[in-house]
Amino acid sequence: MDDLKRLVDEMNQAYEDASFRFQVEMERMVQPLLPPKQENIVLLLIRVPSVTVSDLAARLGITKSAVSQTLDKMERGGWVKKRVNPANRREVRVSLGPKGEAFAERLRRFDQMMIETYYTRLDREDIKTVTRVFRQLHEWMSREQQERNRRNE
Repeated sequence: MDDLKRLVDEMNQAYEDASFRFQVEMERMVQPLLPPKQENIVLLLIRVPSVTVSDLAARLGITKSAVSQTLDKMERGGWVKKRVNPANRREVRVSLGPKGEAFAERLRRFDQMMIETYYTRLDREDIKTVTRVFRQLHEWMSREQQERNRRNE
């Protein structure tokens, strides 16, 4: 177990070091940055252009009330748009607003710069391995969170 602890410590340190540098580059190119919860919503809406408030809450692992409060603030700032689904008036769909779209474009340019400057230096198999590991961790952590939520209901 000591060897596993050492490996995890090394992995965490490498992740933190890379995350710090990643954040520095991102701050340089993708201004303004948002608070983490709001940034997560924008990032999700970039991947899934229109979702319900319930979907957002489930994907982010927070309550619908917390999502609604955050969305209200983001809508006032022009980051997101909310609209009632005409087929189901109780359902509110969320998409990117003008500031969210502009942020998404800056993020696309940032991603392209990262690919051209850094990721091209990595072996593609290493990229596939890191992706597989993070997907696996995400899956296990999501299952664990769902189990905790079931136990707390």
